[in-house]
Amino acid sequence: MYIADGHHRAASSMNLALKRMEELRMMNIEVNYEDPYLYFMAIIYPKSQLTILEYNRLIKDLNGHSAHSLLNSL
Repeated sequence: MYIADGHHRAASSMNLALKRMEELRMMNIEVNYEDPYLYFMAIIYPKSQLTILEYNRLIKDLNGHSAHSLLNSL
């Protein structure tokens, strides 16, 4: 599986779910694995129907910066 956009949100959601599960266990509450906070919506396409294209960001205007000062700002 490949998450092109949103992988940070997926990872943070997983960390939150794991934290919540640990809190429940510490309170001796059984984890209900059907709770919606343990899941996020996704779709899987067969490799034969998927093309991953590059997504490069292009800077067209330095907005008064030199190339050096822009890189330092970044």
